[in-house]
Amino acid sequence: TFFSSYLNTTCHRKKKLLAIMNPNILHACQYLIHFHEARNDKILVFLDDIKPLVMLSAKFERDCVRGDTKAAEREKLFESFKMAPGSKTLF
Repeated sequence: TFFSSYLNTTCHRKKKLLAIMNPNILHACQYLIHFHEARNDKILVFLDDIKPLVMLSAKFERDCVRGDTKAAEREKLFESFKMAPGSKTLF
């Protein structure tokens, strides 16, 4: 199970990733995104690790801005997030 994998892992990095990818956190994130998007709220999702950020943005099929995102693409994504009605969540 997830919890036993977390408890039995001695690698700090793996334990951190497992904590971030905790299924309960994923369910809470999914609930909050759906709840706020239904209200037409704008949502910015921040994570302290790039791997789960990319994974979650792909899972929820939402745009993602990372450190290596080119300036022009970053500007386009932020502008779309601000102005486009269909763009409600940005990772």
